[in-house]
Amino acid sequence: MKKKVLIACLLSTALSASLLFGCRSGSVTETQEPATTKAVAETEKVTEPATEFTATETEVKNTITYDKLQTLFLTIDESTKLSDVESLAEQSDLFYTEETYSGNQTCIQVAYTEGASLQKYSDSGDYLKVIYDEYMSFEYMQYCKETSAQSALYYQYGDFFDFSEDEPGEYSGCYIVDPFGKNEGITITYTNGNTKKTNYFLHDSKEALLSKIMFKN
Repeated sequence: MKKKVLIACLLSTALSASLLFGCRSGSVTETQEPATTKAVAETEKVTEPATEFTATETEVKNTITYDKLQTLFLTIDESTKLSDVESLAEQSDLFYTEETYSGNQTCIQVAYTEGASLQKYSDSGDYLKVIYDEYMSFEYMQYCKETSAQSALYYQYGDFFDFSEDEPGEYSGCYIVDPFGKNEGITITYTNGNTKKTNYFLHDSKEALLSKIMFKN
């Protein structure tokens, strides 16, 4: 009879311990919720500064100030006539010269000084060169900054060193021309099947070209 009482007491004690342990386990589960909430709050705090930084970076890009030649480069496109370039240059108090090359290309070169606008034996300085074909259709233009080895090329068609397209097409676009590019730019495929690696680096816009030249980024 004593043995049965003893076994009953042991079972009762084990059951109580099990219930106690189960309650403690429940308490542990309940205490995990605040930790999860805290982790979410910390994640939100971390992402906020990144959003603010992106906005600030955009604002900085929007504050870029372009000089007269750079503004002219951004203004001119394939719809701009030669007479329009002349008018824009005069309105900006810039110097320019015009010459007709072999192949009946007409070149207008715009600069801050008369010497830099010359197309032969010119003085050093920033300049913008705009090329038209024999029908006075826009072919391409090139902006050169005296302090940069790179230049900005807005190309539609025509003969420009490795480019020799007869009409706007696959290679029309905005390029950085880098004489030290080690032929790591685009590859041109000619109509006869030959290919040529170039120092022409394609960009999305004329603004991107100027940013590359102005800030070397």
